[in-house]
Amino acid sequence: MQSISNIGLPRMQVDPVLDWFATAINEPQQRIFLSYACHRDFLSVPTTHQIIELIGTSDRPALIFPLNQNQPIANTDSEVQQLQHGEYEPGLYQVDNQQENGWFLVEESSIFKLRFSDYNCLEKCYYHLSAEEALDSFLQINP
Repeated sequence: MQSISNIGLPRMQVDPVLDWFATAINEPQQRIFLSYACHRDFLSVPTTHQIIELIGTSDRPALIFPLNQNQPIANTDSEVQQLQHGEYEPGLYQVDNQQENGWFLVEESSIFKLRFSDYNCLEKCYYHLSAEEALDSFLQINP
């Protein structure tokens, strides 16, 4: 399992909290826009947020869904099982040698799977107080 920073995306800022937000837009193609905090200036409240577009297709829609940590999973990949047992720090991860495009977003008490066909690293938004505010601002400028 590798952090998304190993594939050229900025690492998620996890201190003081993990700040992320996503929204789906289904026209003209199925997409999810993800915003996450990636940099905070020293002692500054405004944060830099990375905006990523997760793209789905008709046969493989883009999805974000929670993994139940108490339910065994069909995948026998030990890295995914380690996720469920809390062996990874909060952040965004890509599973090595995965058959399908997808990431795992690990929080203190939750794990989400992000499934998609392709993604675009769009831009960084500066000086927003939250990931939701950064994504809202981005989508108003880039409908």
